Amino acid sequence: MSDIDRRHAERLMARAGLDALVIFQPEAFRYAVGAPAGVATMWGRAGAAIALVPADASIG
Repeated sequence: MSDIDRRHAERLMARAGLDALVIFQPEAFRYAVGAPAGVATMWGRAGAAIALVPADASIG
């Protein structure tokens, strides 16, 4: 399970006019998705695991 407060994130993204957040940092992947990124992030390279957090909390 994700650690993101989806309702709060939805309000912030709506206020900023964003449709979604795209998270590229390996450290943020687990926080956003709730699952480890796995082998792709062993070397700490940005972009090895990407998470999309939609502004509409009912989607994801």
